[in-house]
Amino acid sequence: AASDVYKREVVSTQSTGTLTAVHVRSSVERLGSVTFANETINAIQHNILWGQEDNLMSLPTDCDQRDERKGWMGDSALTSDEATRNFDMNAFYINFLQNIQDTQTVDGQIADTTPVTFGGYPADPAWGTAYPTIVYSLFREYGDTYAISRFYPSLKLYMGFWLRALNSTGPKNMFAKYGDWVPPPSTPGGGGASAPSGSLTSVFSVIKDLEHMQEMAEAIGQSVDAVTFRDALVSVRTQFHTAFYDPATKSYGTNGLQTAIVLALIAQAVPDSVRDDVINTLLTDLVNKRNTHLSTGIIGARWICQALTEIGRADLALQLVLNRDYPSWGYMIYNNVEPATTLWELWDSPFEGPGMNSRNHIMFGGVGEWFYSGLLGITQTSDSISYQSIIFKPAITTDPRLPFASGSINTPRGKVGLQWSRSASPLSYNYAVSVPVSSVGQVFIPCESSCKGILITEGGNPIWKNNQFVS
Repeated sequence: AASDVYKREVVSTQSTGTLTAVHVRSSVERLGSVTFANETINAIQHNILWGQEDNLMSLPTDCDQRDERKGWMGDSALTSDEATRNFDMNAFYINFLQNIQDTQTVDGQIADTTPVTFGGYPADPAWGTAYPTIVYSLFREYGDTYAISRFYPSLKLYMGFWLRALNSTGPKNMFAKYGDWVPPPSTPGGGGASAPSGSLTSVFSVIKDLEHMQEMAEAIGQSVDAVTFRDALVSVRTQFHTAFYDPATKSYGTNGLQTAIVLALIAQAVPDSVRDDVINTLLTDLVNKRNTHLSTGIIGARWICQALTEIGRADLALQLVLNRDYPSWGYMIYNNVEPATTLWELWDSPFEGPGMNSRNHIMFGGVGEWFYSGLLGITQTSDSISYQSIIFKPAITTDPRLPFASGSINTPRGKVGLQWSRSASPLSYNYAVSVPVSSVGQVFIPCESSCKGILITEGGNPIWKNNQFVS
């Protein structure tokens, strides 16, 4: 087997009990915790946390071994939402953002790695997007506009570079290097991996950057810029659909179909007139063709669970994280060749050669954000920062494989927490929520068939009975 390449004999002249392993990383405090009544999801969360912690060493690295352990921007772009949820990343990321700004060219370009080593200028837009994405993550999660104000001129310069590039080349020829990196081969160690056009992932990244820049400009009073970014956003969304939509296949290209459609949905680039057709194409590929398994690389893997949740198919997103066969996050852990304790660089690492094949890569860890927002059910309203306005709404509560979830986030306002459970006989739900004194919370109660006739109690006292509030 290919995995034999990694077998090495370890000979020690020391007696037992003399070696101590010390975990070394930058000091970032744990802020979030989440646990589920499901072994597979807990194991994936364990691997995400270890993979993240191991790759925090003065700067966010992609892997913690070999010559590639660099500040690769793509990995940070995909995991900043997960990282800021699990850890206090404020000071750590401010330092990294300063490093990015220090490497920026006069026309706005940044590089694929920071400090600049591998890759080069300009960064693939799906890598360079780490710059505005991290600033936005700090803003939304911690509620501080300091990073926006400090880096805004540089961010505006960066955004201008890509808008000029897009205007010059058009979306179909948009600059790209890596795109939806490392989609899974059809079988472990085999061929048949398929990714969408790199230009598609680049334009998607520009759309997300414009979304963030519009909100951040508004937050610091740059209203004229906010309007400029908003108008550009509307235009680029239209360009995305016009350039990449194929009416014959009702998709955004034939290669890397899952990622292409997921990104179109997340970018809000799918017109209502074809939305149902596009969603049906995605579900046909995901469910009928692939038996509810991923075919995505790192970018599609970051967004697919959120996209499925937004179209009302959180049940399929749950199945993706429950899968233990190839390709899946669970396969990394439960395969019978090389069970993992961190995240792999490839979906099929034990069956590939020893080259680009890390066993501790964080880039597939972005799904950890959905563990909080989807499976646990803690999110913010669209106009909220630092959990000022909280939504408690688990994405799926009816699957018997997930009868319980519990988690909390220590925010600057205080502890935000949710614990929910479902009992089948008699059918009942139990919610326990924690809301900081300076925040407001909305609790969504699940109704499996009908809300008629349900009883809702708070602290043991009825507050909803006989289809009306109890005064």
